[in-house]
Amino acid sequence: LALVLIKVTAIRKSYPQARWFSRIIQICIIALAFVIQVSLTRFTMKTAIVIMTDPKAGSDEATSRVLNALGYADEAKRAGDELAIVFAGTGTRWPGELSKLSHPANERYNRLRENILGASRGCAVRNGAVEGLQAAGVPLLTDNALPGTPGVASIRRFYAEGWNVSIF
Repeated sequence: LALVLIKVTAIRKSYPQARWFSRIIQICIIALAFVIQVSLTRFTMKTAIVIMTDPKAGSDEATSRVLNALGYADEAKRAGDELAIVFAGTGTRWPGELSKLSHPANERYNRLRENILGASRGCAVRNGAVEGLQAAGVPLLTDNALPGTPGVASIRRFYAEGWNVSIF
C-alpha cells in the first residue's frame, strides 16, 4: 500500500489535472490501511473472575458454578485477555478441592494456575481454608485492610481499574 501511495503522489505531481482524482485515491488507500490494521489488531479485555461458591455445599449448583467460572476463565485466557482469578468467601475452600487429581475440574484448574491472583486471607481464616490454600500454593490476598480482619481481597480495585468482573 505504501508503494501505491508513493506512485499516486508521483502521478499527482506529474499531472496537475489529475490532482483531485489522485487525492481521492490517496484517501482511499489510507482508509484501507487503517481498516487492515484494525482488523489485524486483537481486541482483548481485562477479565477478573471471583469464585465465592462453597464446595462444602455438596450441591450440583456449587460444582456447576465453579465449572462455569473455570470455563469462562479458560475462554478469556484463549482470547488473550488479561486474566485474574480470585477466591473469596467460602470459595476460598475450592483450591484445596480442585487440586485433588480426582476432581473433574483438576486439569482445567491446573491450566489456569498462572492466572490465579490469590484468595482472600480474611475469608480463608474465617472459613478454615488457609491450610488447603497453602497446600495448593495459592497466595493470600490482603489488599483491602478491612478493620477487624487480617485483610481481605479487594474486589473494588478491579472495577476501579476498568476490569470486567464476574462473580460466581
